[in-house]
Amino acid sequence: MTTHPNKHNPAYLILLALSAALGGLLFGYDTAVVSGAEGLLQRHFRLDELQTGWAASCVLLGCLAGALIAGPLADWAGRKKILFSCAALFTLSAVGCAFPEKLNGLGLRVLADAFGAVIAAVGNLLGTHFGSADPVFNQYALMRLIGGLGIGISSMVAPTYLAEIAPERIRGRLVAGYQMAIVTGIFAVFFVNRMILSWGDAAWAVETGWRWMFGLGLAPAVLLGAIALITAESPRWLVMRGKDDAARTVISRISGADRADSEIAEIRASLGGEQGGFGELLKFRFPLLIAVTLALCSQFCGINAIMYYGPRIFEDSGCTPEQAHLFQVIIGAVNVIFTVLAMGLVDKLGRKALIGFGSLVQCLAQLFIVALFLLVVTTTGDGKIQLSPVALWGMLGGVLVFIAAFAVGNGAVCWIIIAEIFPNRIRGIAAAIGTAAIWSGCFILSQLFPWMLAHLGPAAIFGIFAAVSLFGSLFVYRFVPETKGRTLEEIERQWQRKG
Repeated sequence: MTTHPNKHNPAYLILLALSAALGGLLFGYDTAVVSGAEGLLQRHFRLDELQTGWAASCVLLGCLAGALIAGPLADWAGRKKILFSCAALFTLSAVGCAFPEKLNGLGLRVLADAFGAVIAAVGNLLGTHFGSADPVFNQYALMRLIGGLGIGISSMVAPTYLAEIAPERIRGRLVAGYQMAIVTGIFAVFFVNRMILSWGDAAWAVETGWRWMFGLGLAPAVLLGAIALITAESPRWLVMRGKDDAARTVISRISGADRADSEIAEIRASLGGEQGGFGELLKFRFPLLIAVTLALCSQFCGINAIMYYGPRIFEDSGCTPEQAHLFQVIIGAVNVIFTVLAMGLVDKLGRKALIGFGSLVQCLAQLFIVALFLLVVTTTGDGKIQLSPVALWGMLGGVLVFIAAFAVGNGAVCWIIIAEIFPNRIRGIAAAIGTAAIWSGCFILSQLFPWMLAHLGPAAIFGIFAAVSLFGSLFVYRFVPETKGRTLEEIERQWQRKG
């Protein structure tokens, strides 16, 4: 069906959003795939606790680097081209992680060895070791880091792209749709991991199963590349580049021709004055503080300890491996369901209410889990503390409440706030800093969690997470403004008045 370019076309907006959503799907799949693979990698490569943490978290170092460079890249090349580049990185990583020993034929052995040497040197400086002398493991880590670059770049560019193409009346839902894509990818990989483990015995899983887990990420990566080729560029980026006619065409198809000139005028006005840069960013220190604080709270509350190490946590608490992976699938399903709920509520109840109340419920759920480990435990023959079979279901209930509260609050709203609270001319660099803060917190927690689990115990760990959740709730109620139903330019004017 042919659609006139100057008519409002909801299907066109859906197509544009789909490319960003696929970036979120790959984000979820590629980060959470390690939940099923980390134990297999530990046995396959004979890793200790810190090396196992590195096997899980090396992707996040790439995410951090990707987030830091995403803003300048997106402002230079445009959102569309960068999303296509992410698809290429995802594709290379999926194949490379599945067959790391094959990289020698591609001439990457020297690069992987150099990468392993750098990691070993960093470990020595820190007085520890989390690298490995195994060249194949270093090749795996390098490919995961490359995939992380794609995740980090897309995690900043995709929600920014969505915020820039969306009419203000549905912007919250559309950007929350990015989080929906992330949790769909997470749920999909939990299901896929459990399915793959059913294909063979334990020995097969250690040798081959983890390869399938990583390799199946190839399919959505190729699809992202194909869709990114046919989507349109962000109208705000086009105006920044002086391409008003192209921007007018895109806005007309999204919102109707009668809105195009007024939106371009608003964008043009918001871009006036100084060009974006670190000097301009310093004029908006308060929204930057909000973005970074929300980002760190969203990670240190423990969400990715559950997403990346959930099966290990449940097994250490007394579950069988089969039960632990079943629990992880249930967690993924609840995450999806409550993210859908967040999409329906975020433009009705607002950002502040969802993230503030959600963080408070997170805290209560985590304190319930702490109480279980303090009051309802059994001791195994080797002196290890575990929960009784009934208490294990109670623990699952507490985790599910935590996941639901996170999905409704931090999971969806944190990305929205980071994408919308900064002015047009510095949104790229500011959103990159906020997104980098997310990945920094995620990397630190994921790297240290196997050590924490071995040395602190679950009661202390969930107590720390509860304290972070409570702090996040109080911070939101005290400092975070409501941005529901306001254009990006109106939000900018609010900061200018406060400044």
